[in-house]
Amino acid sequence: MAVELNRLTVTNGLDYIPVGKTFSANVGTKENPVIMRSCIDHIYVGNGMKLESARSPDNGMSDHTPIVVEISSNTVRPYEKFTVTKRSYRNYDAKAFNLHLAAHPWEEIFQTDDVNEKVKLFTTFITNSLDVHAPMKKFTITSKYRSGLSEETRLQLNLRNGLQKELRQSKGAERAAVWLRYKKARNRCVNLVRRDNKNYVKNMLKKHSTSPKDVWKLSDSTNSNDIPNKIKLAERDGEIEADNEVAEVFNNYFKSKIASLREKVDTNKRRDPMGPLKAKTIESHLVLKPVSEALVGKKIRTLKNKASCGKDGITSKILKDASAVLLLPLTQIINSSIRNGVFPSEWKEAQITPILKKGAATEKSNYRPVSLLSVASKVCEMVVHDQLSEYFERNGLLPQDQHAFRKNRSTTTALTSVCSRIFSQQLRG
Repeated sequence: MAVELNRLTVTNGLDYIPVGKTFSANVGTKENPVIMRSCIDHIYVGNGMKLESARSPDNGMSDHTPIVVEISSNTVRPYEKFTVTKRSYRNYDAKAFNLHLAAHPWEEIFQTDDVNEKVKLFTTFITNSLDVHAPMKKFTITSKYRSGLSEETRLQLNLRNGLQKELRQSKGAERAAVWLRYKKARNRCVNLVRRDNKNYVKNMLKKHSTSPKDVWKLSDSTNSNDIPNKIKLAERDGEIEADNEVAEVFNNYFKSKIASLREKVDTNKRRDPMGPLKAKTIESHLVLKPVSEALVGKKIRTLKNKASCGKDGITSKILKDASAVLLLPLTQIINSSIRNGVFPSEWKEAQITPILKKGAATEKSNYRPVSLLSVASKVCEMVVHDQLSEYFERNGLLPQDQHAFRKNRSTTTALTSVCSRIFSQQLRG
C-alpha cells in the first residue's frame, strides 16, 4: 500500500507533508486502558501551491486531533471578481438617444471658427446625452468570463449557483442530497462551457478565415496569459498597487523608452526624409479638399463595431446610431480642420492601456502601451488618408517595393513579387 501511494504522489507531482499521529484509540479496557496513537490523516501539496505551515495541536476534546494547514498559491484564482465603472446600455434606446441629442444647440459649432472649440462642443453634447441614456455604473466582472456562452449554458450556470447557495444553508441528510445535485450540475457546467468555447473558436475561425490578421487576433486572445485584474508592480521600494502610483510608474517607464530610443539615433547618419520625394517629378501640388457629408457618412459606416473608445468615451456604435444627428457637425469639424490646417488638440490625446506581452505581471518591462484614440478622429484621418494616398499613387512617390500600408497590396503581393524576381533570375541563368 505504501509503495502504491508513493508511486501515486510521484506520478502526479505531489509532495507529502507529514503531520504526525493524529488519532488516539483505546485498545485495552476501561479498567486498564492502553492508548495507541496512529496517523490516519495525510496532506499532499501540488499544482502551484506552497506549504506555509502544518501542525496538529492537541485539544483534549476528541480522540481525533485537528489539523491546521496554511498554504499559498501562485496561480490566479479561477473565479476572481473585480469591479469596473463604465456606461450601462441596459436601457439604452437609439431612437430616444437621437431625440435627446438633436435638442442640443448644434448651431454653436457653426458659429465659431476655432476647430478646438468645435470639437469641445461636439464631445460635450454627446456626453450629456449619454449620461441620460447610458449612465455610468459599477459592474462586477468574473475574471474567467468567456464570450460565446449559449443560453443553455447560462441557464445551467444559474441552476448551479442556486444549488450552491442551497448547499450552504442545508444540513444533515438534506445537505447530502443537495450535494449530489450540485456536483452533477457543476460537472455539467464544466462540459457545457468547454463545448461553447470550442464552438466559439470554430465559428470565429470560419467567420475570419479570409483575413489572416483577424485569425492572428483570435489566436492571441485564445492563448493570452492570465492577467491579474488589478496590476501590481515590483519596484525597488516594494510592491506598488495603488492605481495612481501604478499609472505614474508606467507613464515614466514608457517615456523613458522613447527617450532611450532617441539617444541611440546616430545623428551623423541623419538625412532629409523628403530627399527621395524632392528628386521626383511631380505634376501638381497636394491640396486637401473639403469633403461631403455623404463621404463622411460612408466612412462612419465602415467603422468596426467595437466597445473601445478614446478619452472622450464615444464609441463607434454611438457614431453609427446617431449619424443622422452627428453627420453635419462632424463634417463641419473635418472641413474646418482641413481648411485651417489644424488637427484638433483633443483628438491628439490618447488613452494608454498597458498590455502584458510576456513573463511576470509584476515587471513593468513586460508590458507594452496601446493607445486608444477618439473614434471621431479616425473618421477625419480616413478622409485625409484617401486624398494623400491618391496623390502619392498618382505621382509615383512611393517605392515600388513597398507593399505595407498601400491599397490592394499585402504580404501576399510582397511574397509574389519576391518569387517573381527569383524565377526571373533563374531563367536568365
